Amino acid sequence: MSETLVNEVLRRKAQAGREEQQARVMSPARALRLALSRAADELFELALTVSGVQCEQLGQDSMLRTVDDGMLLVVLDGPQGSVGAVAVDLSVLAGIIEQQTMGCVLKATPQARVPTATDAALISSFVDMVLASVADNLGPEEGRMTAGFHFGARLESKRHLSLLVEAADFQVLRAQLDLNNGAKRGEFVLVCPVRSEQQDGPADDAHE
Repeated sequence: MSETLVNEVLRRKAQAGREEQQARVMSPARALRLALSRAADELFELALTVSGVQCEQLGQDSMLRTVDDGMLLVVLDGPQGSVGAVAVDLSVLAGIIEQQTMGCVLKATPQARVPTATDAALISSFVDMVLASVADNLGPEEGRMTAGFHFGARLESKRHLSLLVEAADFQVLRAQLDLNNGAKRGEFVLVCPVRSEQQDGPADDAHE
């Protein structure tokens, strides 16, 4: 009877351990959601919430259709020459810059304009922190999606992006953002190449 009781206790502990481990497993969508909110808060004291994240694996042509030339396009430099991208629409871009320069996000709709290199520089730390946080949130295996990637440079158009990317497939995460309780809303798009096992070798760790 005592042995049966001990076995039951051990079984319950093992089950609890498995459940705890499963609870720590995080999807890319949730990892990005947490990373965006954390980076906005820690860097700019900006209240940013994510209303939804769409996660898809897309070929090159389909990936390019998820961004447009009206957005700020940034190339991401990754391990062993791999290339990713971030796209931020004008509303989100304006809100982040307003928070940095004025300490608040205005409710006014931003005027249509072409994003500049200065705009890109003002969000470079935000992009880098989001990438690092996504990798941390996902852990050493799944985190390779963004591990070793960092802000590169502004791109003038998605045509330039099409000339830079080489991967056949991409993990595309499209997040809908709400800044300062609805003062501004918009989209943040993260594009990461789906890398081969050869690319996910020891050289990645050295780069990181």
